[in-house]
Amino acid sequence: MKGWLVKFLLILFAWWGMFGAIGLALCTPDGDVAPLGNRDGKVNIGDALVTLRFALGLEAPTQEDTCHADVAPLGADGMPNPDGKITIGDALVILRKALQLVSWNAATVEDLKEALIDFLENPSEGNYTQLLDMFNAVPNTSEARILKGAGLLFTVYNDHRDFFNQVLKVDLDTVNASSANILYNLLTAPDYAGEILTVMVDVISRLDQADAEFSQVLAASGTRAAGNLASLTFPDGTTVYFDALDVKIMRFLAKFWKAVCLYIESLDISANNWLVNGTDIRDLLLVANGTLNGTSFNGTSNETLYTFFMNNTQLLTYRDPSKLEEFKQAFSQARQTFEEIVNEFATLSEEALRARQNHAFNLDDPASVVIAQAATRVLASLETAFSDPSAELAWIVAANETLHYVDGGDGYYYPKRKFDIYLEYATSTGNATVYDLVSGQITPRALLFGDVFMDYANRTRIELFRSGVEMIDWDEPLETYVIPEADIAIDGNATDWGAVPIFYNQNGIVVKIARNASGDFFVYVSNPRLASENGSFGVDFMAHAPGFFYEVNLNCGRYYEFSCDAYEGGMGLWSSVNTWVAIEPYGVEIMYPGVYNSLVRSDARNRFYLDFSFTSVSGYDSKTLKFLPEIGP
Repeated sequence: MKGWLVKFLLILFAWWGMFGAIGLALCTPDGDVAPLGNRDGKVNIGDALVTLRFALGLEAPTQEDTCHADVAPLGADGMPNPDGKITIGDALVILRKALQLVSWNAATVEDLKEALIDFLENPSEGNYTQLLDMFNAVPNTSEARILKGAGLLFTVYNDHRDFFNQVLKVDLDTVNASSANILYNLLTAPDYAGEILTVMVDVISRLDQADAEFSQVLAASGTRAAGNLASLTFPDGTTVYFDALDVKIMRFLAKFWKAVCLYIESLDISANNWLVNGTDIRDLLLVANGTLNGTSFNGTSNETLYTFFMNNTQLLTYRDPSKLEEFKQAFSQARQTFEEIVNEFATLSEEALRARQNHAFNLDDPASVVIAQAATRVLASLETAFSDPSAELAWIVAANETLHYVDGGDGYYYPKRKFDIYLEYATSTGNATVYDLVSGQITPRALLFGDVFMDYANRTRIELFRSGVEMIDWDEPLETYVIPEADIAIDGNATDWGAVPIFYNQNGIVVKIARNASGDFFVYVSNPRLASENGSFGVDFMAHAPGFFYEVNLNCGRYYEFSCDAYEGGMGLWSSVNTWVAIEPYGVEIMYPGVYNSLVRSDARNRFYLDFSFTSVSGYDSKTLKFLPEIGP
């Protein structure tokens, strides 16, 4: 595909030079253009290029902006131009038609996929430019439109590389700045507010373009079309699929972010005076821990912030209140699209949801669909409040949650939560309401630092939306380890550990664990360095569950002599364990009486942690996993 671009440039320059030179030679003093051997009454590429060279100032024309032809050329509307003159628009139309005749629009969807993947893997300037070239070169099939629309969403920020590079001092190819530096560079730019507004205008334009592409796809394929419409395979072999539902979701994202941009456009975000008590508060961003001369940036007092806002009376007022109506319209469109998406997800079975796991967007299980359904009620209440100041506002509350881990049948365990979903309602009181904010009657400034505060009354009512919702988080797989049952004697002899498999073996350190029928937990650590080096090591085994924590640890060292400390417990209650015995000359074994049930619970995930420090080497390691078999809680 890169070769295709090189070929494009070579041919373009060859045509430009050849036809331009011939055209100049044949252009008469009064500007007539001989049609370069073309006697059929049509203007060809050479005629168009000659005109472009004159009109763009590359050569001095004999008559400004035009070059007469001895034929009736096509006008910009594609029809014959009766005045016999070729303008820039005429020439571009002719050039485009001529290029189409030689099949110049020859890029394929595969070329577009390659360009999009190149950009996602490495969003450099070159890959960005290459992707934009593909947008204009591929045919407008549904698959191409999907990928173009997705690419438009991905490339929004790249349209503003100068803004990132020159204003924020960020190299997008390396992302070589901290968030504090980025914010500082933004706020210290000569016209940071103007820069942001310029970006917002261009971002909205790009979002509208993406929305138009997605709209064309849905119009052509049907809004509930079955089957995949596009796919994208990455270098690691992962393939991402797009169907009509994915297209709708991308369309929602475009509409939602447009609404956000429109609200930002409505605000005055400029500040002219950054000094508070002689300190430029922007400088606090670049100071360690956010403090300067005893003043905290993150903990800035209300008095300091109030002074800053009083010094900048226009900050967070409305710059362009007319944008609020556009914001409300965009929000309404986004909400309606979101509701359509959720309603479609609600028709899918759990198996169908799992089958979409390789799609660009998905709700993984029925619980996610239920939460999304509740979210539609929240968004609807918010939109109602835009036009009704007495409307109830809703929000989602989860209660009565329980957790346990389930076998996914693939060697991993996954967290499964069970909970009830409620919708809580309240009316916004006082004169600071959502209605006031989007109608321009109050400003965000007044809400934050004026006499107006967003004061919600106690909830007016609570509604059970769905009980017993179960959610399995398939994105959090836990490796498992079955702790073997063994007859271990803590006697300094490692023979009885021989049949126990190794749990951990790195950096010369071997760890084994076991249990017995009485619920005791055993740990064995072998470390050859103990025979010849001074140093220490520590191992920890932990269990985490909602409202529960338990740990056993063992810390051993060899300096003048070998010794260990061991503890077990959790939640503030700890006790010493003295059942350790050295296994000469390499390590230690220990029994933690009766703790197995606390470590291995059905609602807990486990963590193993090891650290070591010796003369020749030091380090640490950890892993999160699920110990089996489960007991309790």
